[in-house]
Amino acid sequence: MKINCNQAVLSKTLNVVSKAVPTRTTSKILEGILLIAKDGKLILSATDTNILIEETIDVEVIEEGELIVPSKLFTNIVRMLPNENISLTFSDESKELLVTCKNSISKLIGFSSDEYPKIKTENIKTKININKNLFKKMVQKTAFSASVEEAKGVLIGVLIEISENEIKMVAIDGFRMAINKSEIKGTEKTEIIVPAKLLLDVSKIINSDEEDENEILIQTNNNKIVFNFDNTKVIINLLNGEFIKYNNIVPKNNDISIRVMKSELSECIERAAILTNELNHNLIKFSIKDTEMELSSLSEVGKINEIIEIIKDGPDIEIGFNSRYLIDLLKVIEDEEIMIYMTNSVSPCLIKPLTGDKYVYLILPVRIN
Repeated sequence: MKINCNQAVLSKTLNVVSKAVPTRTTSKILEGILLIAKDGKLILSATDTNILIEETIDVEVIEEGELIVPSKLFTNIVRMLPNENISLTFSDESKELLVTCKNSISKLIGFSSDEYPKIKTENIKTKININKNLFKKMVQKTAFSASVEEAKGVLIGVLIEISENEIKMVAIDGFRMAINKSEIKGTEKTEIIVPAKLLLDVSKIINSDEEDENEILIQTNNNKIVFNFDNTKVIINLLNGEFIKYNNIVPKNNDISIRVMKSELSECIERAAILTNELNHNLIKFSIKDTEMELSSLSEVGKINEIIEIIKDGPDIEIGFNSRYLIDLLKVIEDEEIMIYMTNSVSPCLIKPLTGDKYVYLILPVRIN
């Protein structure tokens, strides 16, 4: 194999692909990145067998070929080279990859690609197209609520429900729940569960902004989901199992409704959270009376009180919440005002938009001693 390519492009691509390289493995093959040079392209891919990331870049292919290179070493060498043209030459006989850039010459021992895992995506049953920015936001607005404990099975994943004109994402960890939905072009119905951590990894490598009209092609079969966007392909193994019937968790009737400015509430919670810690479940007490919401936190070193003006309908209430859970969900809400619904001090609390249900967040209260 022999190719010429740009250092900056190669370095950026390696940073993306290397996210799929496992941090701990006994396999030298999985510690590497597969390089395939053909048809004026360089295809780079890495996998830990649960996720595969593949990127394709334009290069000058002088001689076609393929090999596996040590990910960390190769990425660091390319990153530290000047932004000039790089020559990569691999000899099948010596198994050495020669990396040349200006006056810099590096040699790496490569591996045969014969034993590299072949991940197949056959029998695709669902295909949808969704705006890149919309998909990225939906993931970021739900995945944080998934469990991080492997023992909780499918709850480490995000449920993705696709119906005729709607996509919905749901994540639950046992103490909180996030639901986010959006309209999409008509498609067939399906339900899948994707590991939340890997879904977040995908969202982080999606380059998009509010004006980006480009779409992601999402394909699924019985055990995999495939994302295609720009010059990137990501394949993730799905989780098997039955997700919680989340609609049964959402309270249908709420005696108390509160309208509040989101940014003001978020700032007050962050200040009150200074005195909280894991030992007291990051507890903040809410005393809600008439047109005021008082937030307070208490520890052996001090006390913090915050007061916010609200519009309330229903009886007064005192209730406690884990401040970290509230901070997490308020960070991803873009609305200026939100609605908070409660029943009593031990029942789940709901946070929704002023109108509609494009998002629903549920959080369980913490008992106040």
